[in-house]
Amino acid sequence: NINLKKGERASLRLFSLTVPASEVFEWTLNDSADTQNRYLEYGRSSTTVPLVQDLSGKVWYALRLKNQTGMPWTTASAVSFREWKPMGQDMLTFTPIGGENILRVTPATEVIGTHTLEEKSRERTQLRYSGSTYDFDLITVEGLIKLRNIKKETVEIVIARNLVGEAVEASDNGKISRQGFNLQAINPNSIIKWNLNLPTGEKEIRYSYKIYVRR
Repeated sequence: NINLKKGERASLRLFSLTVPASEVFEWTLNDSADTQNRYLEYGRSSTTVPLVQDLSGKVWYALRLKNQTGMPWTTASAVSFREWKPMGQDMLTFTPIGGENILRVTPATEVIGTHTLEEKSRERTQLRYSGSTYDFDLITVEGLIKLRNIKKETVEIVIARNLVGEAVEASDNGKISRQGFNLQAINPNSIIKWNLNLPTGEKEIRYSYKIYVRR
C-alpha cells in the first residue's frame, strides 16, 4: 500500500531466497544459417539444413543454479551481481522445482575454444520421397573442438552441440540424444552434451555425424 507522486518510480522486492550456485563455463554450438550451400527439402514446406557451421559462438562464464525455492522459475531475464556490482544479464529459461539451469554471465576470457569440421567420406545414394526418387550424398563429418584453459586451476565446462544429422560417435563420454521427432525429415536433429573438468592447458574433443545432402 504505497503512494507515488507523478513521475516517481518504485522498486519492490517480492521475495528473497538463497539457492545453490556454482561457477561453470558454457559453450553451445549450433548449425549455421549460412545459405550458400545446398540444403534438403522436407515435407510440404522447405527447410534449410546447413552443412557449414557457425563457428563464431563464444565460451561463456556462467552460473549453475539449482531451484530449491519450492516454486518453478518461469522464463525471464535475470541479472547477476557480485558485491552489488552488475556482471551481466541473460535469459533464464524455465526451471522446475528441484531442477538445475545455467545462467550466462559474460563471454569468457580465461577459457577459449575453436570448432572445425572436416568431411571424412561421401557416398552417393538415392532416396524415395513423396512418390519420387532423388539423388543424395550421405556425408560423414568429423567435428573437432579445441579447448584452452589459461586459469591456474581446473574448471568445469558444459558443451552442447546441436546439429542436423545423425550423431554417431563422441569422445570424452559425450552423451548423444535426439531432439524432437519429425517423421517427414530425412535427417534427424541430434544433440551431443559434454560435462567436463578442464585442467590448465589444452584439450581436444572429437565427434562425428552423418547427414544426407540432396544433389
